[in-house]
Amino acid sequence: MTIDNLTEGTHTVVVRNESGSVRRIVRVRADEAVDAALQIRPGWLAVFAPVKLAILENGRSIGSTEGGRILSSPGPHTIEVVSQAMGFRETRR
Repeated sequence: MTIDNLTEGTHTVVVRNESGSVRRIVRVRADEAVDAALQIRPGWLAVFAPVKLAILENGRSIGSTEGGRILSSPGPHTIEVVSQAMGFRETRR
């Protein structure tokens, strides 16, 4: 796809499909083409902590800090890390 007449400066490119979305920031300069090739693929999530924490997404357990990497769909995710024993709960995007 080619987009003509963009102003110079920083632009955010977002590509979406049924699998998720990918976002990339590109800098546009006068009389230069920018190649913003993007692929929507799963990625890995890893959470490291000195204690065991449960990892939740949308209230559903997706793993723990003891389980290693977690395969995730493309796009933004909001996860909770929880320790019931320590009374700890934190949400991260």
